[in-house]
Amino acid sequence: MTNREIGQRIFLSEKTVKHYVTNILQKLQVRSRVEAALLASQRERV
Repeated sequence: MTNREIGQRIFLSEKTVKHYVTNILQKLQVRSRVEAALLASQRERV
């Protein structure tokens, strides 16, 4: 989903969602949502 779609669904501004996603990516030490999804996929297999 886009930041806008996420924001509309959970009643937050697009800018707030972008900030949250950026923080999550930093904490996971990945550069993109795709890398985060791959990381989650790898962790599910273990």
